[in-house]
Amino acid sequence: MGYYNDGTTGVQGCLLQSSAKNYTGYEWYECGIMWSAMMEYTKVIGDGKYLKVVSDALSQASAGSTGSFLGKSPKFSETLLGRGNDDILWWAFGPAAAAELLGKDAKMPSGVSFLSLAQTTYDQVWGDWDSSCGGGIWWSRNREGKDRYYKSTISQSQQIYLGARLLALQGDKGFSSQTAQIYNYLVATGLITSDKRILDGINSDTTCRVNQNLYSYQNGMLIGALAWLGKVTSSSAYINEANNLARAALATYAPNNVITDTCEPNCSQNTVAFKGILIRGLGYLYEFTNDLAVKGLIKKALTDSVAAMLSTCDNNYSCGNIWSGQPNLPSNVHDQLNALELITAYGKTFVDGPIPIPKLNNIPPSQSSSFALTNELSMFLCSIRFIMFWILQ
Repeated sequence: MGYYNDGTTGVQGCLLQSSAKNYTGYEWYECGIMWSAMMEYTKVIGDGKYLKVVSDALSQASAGSTGSFLGKSPKFSETLLGRGNDDILWWAFGPAAAAELLGKDAKMPSGVSFLSLAQTTYDQVWGDWDSSCGGGIWWSRNREGKDRYYKSTISQSQQIYLGARLLALQGDKGFSSQTAQIYNYLVATGLITSDKRILDGINSDTTCRVNQNLYSYQNGMLIGALAWLGKVTSSSAYINEANNLARAALATYAPNNVITDTCEPNCSQNTVAFKGILIRGLGYLYEFTNDLAVKGLIKKALTDSVAAMLSTCDNNYSCGNIWSGQPNLPSNVHDQLNALELITAYGKTFVDGPIPIPKLNNIPPSQSSSFALTNELSMFLCSIRFIMFWILQ
């Protein structure tokens, strides 16, 4: 959290460019990932210490009482700032998690509820679905920009995930049919291949050409989305698909049980966070699947990755991002974010089934909380809170 700027300078609710220290700077979407990671940490570890900071940041980033990550001037955000559907969806995951943690009526300092902000984002993104090339949501919100024809897989998977979270919070208001529509689109277009690779997207101009590029976050986001969708709809089909995707992803990204992105050790600043999204998705599936073999594969990968990651940390638990034994650059916000994702997902392996909601209601956001845990998880949390104290500084 020591990397965070409180919004008085720089981009409100996000980091100063100079605070990332580097590879160089940061992307706006990464701050959205960071705040949802903090909410996931709060749920799993049971520590409400950072809720006020996160709430303030989400309020600032959504333009206060405007209650939108596109701000007071959506056109300006969509064109000059280049905020696409994937960008605002990363940010929406934090409010959705906060509504689960604090209650559907819980509000940010702006007076806007977390749930309302998540729902607004979902509606904005769903408005960018169209029928060209079989359907799909546009990646860019700028209908005059150079990327106006692209439909990225990540935007589809993010919308499935957010729809599943909103379905869990509000009941079905069209979420079941819309998320099914998106998933069927991914299958029909071949963006999910027969061998369970996740392709990057489709150029929805006159060619409908599929982009064959592969990125780890595509796997993680869809695994997590389908795990959540399977949970809230009680659909074994979605869970089974997530199981199959996880097997394929682990074969690619953890062949030796240590999670390693294929771009390492030369990942660009814009792609370092991808590994953390893969890890988060695997953590969700571990919670919700009943397939013991898949749970075993995930637990082994997370356990070995934690051991490898901790070996890269200095005396202040500033940890590297490369856990495969290759040299690391000086640690930075991108690396620490992946360390947070890994430790949080690993914590889920100490619980049999979905993580219980900690008792965070009716306490000041600056205080910590705890909840009933198994002895094994309690021992884990005692040690992990010490480590996370340093990682989050």
